[in-house]
Amino acid sequence: MIELTRKYYLTLLFITAAIFLLITLNQPEFKRDVALSGINNLEGGVIRMADRGLGVVKEAYDAAFSVISGAGLETFALAEFIMDQNREIPQPTAQKQAAAFIRYSRIYGIPLKIAVAVANTESHFRPDAKSSHGSAGVMQVTWRIHKEALLAHGFKGKEELHDPVLGIKAGCLILSRYIANTGSLKAGLGRYYGGSPEVYWRRVSRNVKRYERYEKSRGEL
Repeated sequence: MIELTRKYYLTLLFITAAIFLLITLNQPEFKRDVALSGINNLEGGVIRMADRGLGVVKEAYDAAFSVISGAGLETFALAEFIMDQNREIPQPTAQKQAAAFIRYSRIYGIPLKIAVAVANTESHFRPDAKSSHGSAGVMQVTWRIHKEALLAHGFKGKEELHDPVLGIKAGCLILSRYIANTGSLKAGLGRYYGGSPEVYWRRVSRNVKRYERYEKSRGEL
């Protein structure tokens, strides 16, 4: 009976945490202090349960919710940065892009700030961006050049490059291959750009610094 009670409360906590994050992260006026206030209130409830002898719930909560809340706040902060850089990007699109940057930079082993800076450099985060050379999407991937690699990873056609999530997946995939093949971040970026590594490195570095300044300013709030 005690074990069932523990499982009940643990399930309830996970559901509460998920609902809280889904609601607040989709509100335009949502800010970090609101999130932290909600998290603190939720944690207070868990502590009260722990005081009644449900210590296992508190331990599980600490491990699970730290991951859930951290990922949610990181996604929100990145979405906010995207909208700050390009005010024409709608909030739902920025949130999708932020989640995609975090997900695919980790999957393909690229520094998050590099992936974000490349997208800012290439398209200013515009999913509908096109170039005269046939590059498309947030990270300006060229279908005719990378068709085989993209098809092998589940892409069905070049129009998917304009999807705010799939365009980022494509860019992170291709960039990771160039970095692996050249053995250097700078050289890999040069291959991605198709020109001088030094020139492109300077351009990307400027946008890396923009992101770092933004992260620092949020940390000081």
